[in-house]
Amino acid sequence: MGATVLWGYAVQALLALSWTLYALLLPPMLRQVGLDAATVAAWLAWLLIIDQLVFAAADCAAGMWAARTAQGARRLAGPIALAAVISSLALGALPWLAHTGSGAALLGATLVWALAGSLLRAPLLALLGRAVSADERTRRVAAVAIGLAIAGACAPQLTTRLAGIDARLPLGLAAAALALAVLYVGRVEARLPPAQDAGHLPRDAAALRLLAGALLAAVAAQLQTAIAAKAQYAAAGGGGDWLALFWLGCTLGGLLAPRLARRLPAAQAGALALAGGALCLLASLVAPALAPLAIAQALAGLAWGITLTTLFTSAAARGAGSLGLLFAALALAVVVRLALQRAGLDAALAGGLAAGGWLLAAWMLYRLRAG
Repeated sequence: MGATVLWGYAVQALLALSWTLYALLLPPMLRQVGLDAATVAAWLAWLLIIDQLVFAAADCAAGMWAARTAQGARRLAGPIALAAVISSLALGALPWLAHTGSGAALLGATLVWALAGSLLRAPLLALLGRAVSADERTRRVAAVAIGLAIAGACAPQLTTRLAGIDARLPLGLAAAALALAVLYVGRVEARLPPAQDAGHLPRDAAALRLLAGALLAAVAAQLQTAIAAKAQYAAAGGGGDWLALFWLGCTLGGLLAPRLARRLPAAQAGALALAGGALCLLASLVAPALAPLAIAQALAGLAWGITLTTLFTSAAARGAGSLGLLFAALALAVVVRLALQRAGLDAALAGGLAAGGWLLAAWMLYRLRAG
């Protein structure tokens, strides 16, 4: 595994961990600016929804920007590195601004972090997607699935260990690590071939079906991992640490996806994995004990890792504009989950919707002719 691939995994993992830390540490920061516990509880979900909507809009814009500037191979690294520094400074400043009691300053820094961070997703992955072969492209874009998986696996432990801790230390460390990692982007770009990108958003039916299937699959994954799985493990006598099994499976799926993509077009490979994952989610609904539930969850995670990687492979082949839209779809999936969670969606129903959503998304993706 080359240095470029490992670098991509590290950056995407740090990005996902930054969001996880932010979401966990936002409530105490809001209390520091003068909001009482009841107000924080009432508005937290809405604030996270707004964050994700900003992410979605910024990812679309960043994908378009990367597509239109990628013809000059050296033109992406500088802006990406600058965005990394700005985004990291804003993330690290959040707890310090919260200590001042200024809600406006906290909100402004959050907006800067979200907007600047968009250049570290679609444009950065577009760079990694400049591979000589489809197999190598799949290996590189697996960074997204693996990064999300690492953050998801760490979340249960972080929830426990960060309780009551000063937010300045974890957010400062995350910001510094991300900035240092992304500053390597110039060397990475120098090793890559120039991009061939049309610079427009995809409008063909296949691309739109890909995005629709990706959005549906991502919403279903959110419902399973954030709502249904917790209740399923609680009913089986398992604690929150068991949630990490899904994400460990997802990591393995990201690593195995390139082998599967050699034999099938990317979208179809993801569709088959997603259909198998849906069966695992159905098995989770009726698992009689903790052991079979854990196995079903790990296999579902494996399927999601393969699917997520193949989705990004298909998008990378279509250009940075498609990557921006796909990242936006992931953000919108979080919005849908947060809204349903706030509305009081039943955990059992969430599990059924997740399985059904994956089956429908698998059918949509399987109909695509090319990956």
